[in-house]
Amino acid sequence: MPALLGDSSFPHMHTTPPHHTTPHRAWENKMKFNESKSKAMIIARKRSQEELKIFLNNRRLEQVTEMNYLGMYFDRSLSFYKHIEHTADKSRTLTYMLNRIAKL
Repeated sequence: MPALLGDSSFPHMHTTPPHHTTPHRAWENKMKFNESKSKAMIIARKRSQEELKIFLNNRRLEQVTEMNYLGMYFDRSLSFYKHIEHTADKSRTLTYMLNRIAKL
């Protein structure tokens, strides 16, 4: 994706985005992105480790290979392995605790 350039309407961006982009919609709805909480992840079938320089509000976003978003774990290939493992671990812990309570 090309870099974004800013103008007076988008002082926080590097280019003036087309009207259909997320930054433009966010600006229209008076939403702001928090660059300290934002991360970038490339989702692809290839295993390349290409490092992209993605900026938000003139700050480079950390590029990650997996992330947690609203309780779902995503990885770069969308395999959901991490999410399934995390959910299974929580289930095992809960089952163990319920067994202990039931034996009392």
